[in-house]
Amino acid sequence: MKSENAGATSEEMPYKLSNKVHAWIILGMMVVGAAFYYHNFIPGFHQVVEQLPIIRYRDFLRVLNLVPIIYVTYIFGFRGGLLITVITTLSVLPDAVLEALEGLGEHAIAEVLGVAALGLGITWLVDRLQTSRKRLEETQQELETALENLRHHAHQLEAEKRRLEAIHIVNYTVTQYLETEKVLNYALDKTLETTGLELGAIFLLEDKTRLALKAHRGFSPQLAAEMQLVSLGQSFSRGVVQSGEPLVIPDYTAAEGGIPILKKEGVRFTSIVPIRAAGTIIGVFCVGTRSTQKLEPQDVSMMETIALDIGTTVKNSLLYAQLQEHEEEHRTLIEEAGDAIFILEPSTGHVLDANSKAAELTGYEKAELCEKTILELAHPEGREKASLAFEEAVQKGHGVFPDIPGLRKNGSRVDVEVVARTISLRGRTVIMAIVRDISLRKQMEDTIHRLAENERIAKETALNLVRHTNEEKNRLQDTILEKLTDMVSYWEARMPATVGHSEKVRRYAKSIARSMNLSENEIAVIERAARLHALGLYALQDPSFHLTSPMSWPPSPADERNIKLVLERTLDVIDPLGFLGKEAAIIRAMVETYDGRGLPERLRGENIPLGARIFAIAHAFDILTREGLAKRVLSPSEALMEMGKHAGTLFDPKVLDALEVTYESAQAEIDEGI
Repeated sequence: MKSENAGATSEEMPYKLSNKVHAWIILGMMVVGAAFYYHNFIPGFHQVVEQLPIIRYRDFLRVLNLVPIIYVTYIFGFRGGLLITVITTLSVLPDAVLEALEGLGEHAIAEVLGVAALGLGITWLVDRLQTSRKRLEETQQELETALENLRHHAHQLEAEKRRLEAIHIVNYTVTQYLETEKVLNYALDKTLETTGLELGAIFLLEDKTRLALKAHRGFSPQLAAEMQLVSLGQSFSRGVVQSGEPLVIPDYTAAEGGIPILKKEGVRFTSIVPIRAAGTIIGVFCVGTRSTQKLEPQDVSMMETIALDIGTTVKNSLLYAQLQEHEEEHRTLIEEAGDAIFILEPSTGHVLDANSKAAELTGYEKAELCEKTILELAHPEGREKASLAFEEAVQKGHGVFPDIPGLRKNGSRVDVEVVARTISLRGRTVIMAIVRDISLRKQMEDTIHRLAENERIAKETALNLVRHTNEEKNRLQDTILEKLTDMVSYWEARMPATVGHSEKVRRYAKSIARSMNLSENEIAVIERAARLHALGLYALQDPSFHLTSPMSWPPSPADERNIKLVLERTLDVIDPLGFLGKEAAIIRAMVETYDGRGLPERLRGENIPLGARIFAIAHAFDILTREGLAKRVLSPSEALMEMGKHAGTLFDPKVLDALEVTYESAQAEIDEGI
């Protein structure tokens, strides 16, 4: 295995120490370990060492050998750990040779192989943790970057989608109504809704020098009254009308000129676009705000598009009114229309007249159009639909038909929207059909659908990335738990009396927790804590100390030191992992007593985590009923009776009651599983 830490420079090392400093630290560790390991051969040092109670346990010497292995693996990666494992193994060979000469060959070989195997295992585990943690950090960083880009992209897509939807809705509304007031108010509402601004107005040219207010939003009564007629020379709209270009004013209050009452009202940002009809500017479309909000360039473009629809509506509305009043002028008015117009015979559908826009839309000359019927101008795929629409217009006298496929002279298809009405022309009833090319609108609809699909794909990609990261994290955590559990089993296997203790405690604790109606997540945490609680046994010469009867409380000073040592060593392994916080809290309180005389913090009653109270009872029950210890083995009922004497002092009475109800089923599961 190649560690990702192996090629790190000194600047990338933890704490930014140089390789030379790390080398001196490692050498110091090994010298100290060797001095303690061979203290019998060092004059004077032997007596000092023998006075230290911890040195009486041979496993402490093994721990001293493992410390430099862990350190080197953490700093230099797998290769460094492998090298120091070989050196450490060689360092214990002389002692093994001496034992072999004394007739303890099997023990000597086991000692050397144990140091080598444990060193290799710890080297692999530490390197695996370092590599996996780095991979997780990189994946997390990539995920955060991807999510940030996704949020930014989604925000842009959503804004563009709102603009396209506003244009589409206004465009559709314009084709449905010829009432100017209704269309102007609707266009104004959709624009303000999309941009988030609160002020809006639409002015139409009254003559060459004045603008008339036709629709407004957000105006005070006084402002609306004074803005009914505005002189072009007094407002910034003059430049827009003359140039035909939109105007953006970042701060109206600070601009020179303008209308005084607008400044008095506190209007700040303002955008003005021209309204055109048949190429002529007929008014201005204005939006603004009293805040410091600004518009994006795309919002101004949206306003220009909507202004074109407004101009077409105004022109068509005037056309329709003038057609009703002055039939003799119909041809001139039709020619000036912004949309294609066909005059149709109601009985046959023949084209009686058409304007230049109709010729431009279809590709036919006007004379050619007057030889066609409306169905001949429909695309083969839409002739049935066109026929039904024409019949409806004749029967009802009006109709709006939003999507009919038309046929150009060159055979290409053009999608159109038709507004049809019956009118009286020279004493004759005819159908006037206003036809608009909606190809651009359909492209907008396709764009909206495509944006929505892109947004869906982006969200799905982000979710898959999150799912993959969580799966990788769960696999790593499962691997670490498996290795730690194997280490506990290794320590417990050193004496027959301790074999399987953690597994039995786990099963008893699980059974108690279920009888107390704890959730599956809470039960799983308690189970993991029970499996790992004996990790610190490596610090003790005799692992059976862990099974000392809990009834003899308080412990002696020596036993108290050993209890704290096991707790500290266990938490030294678990705490840095970061994902076993709840389990660590249970293990930290596993030797607390219900009356507050326990270790290490002397917690009392309900202040002790419930998982720790359950563990204490499961742990004690297994010790009292376990064979192989230098004590009388109690039956389950005798153990319950003995533990009941300490209800309220050592143990939680409610948890004891739960054990009494469930221990038989738990024992049955243990008998089947062991």
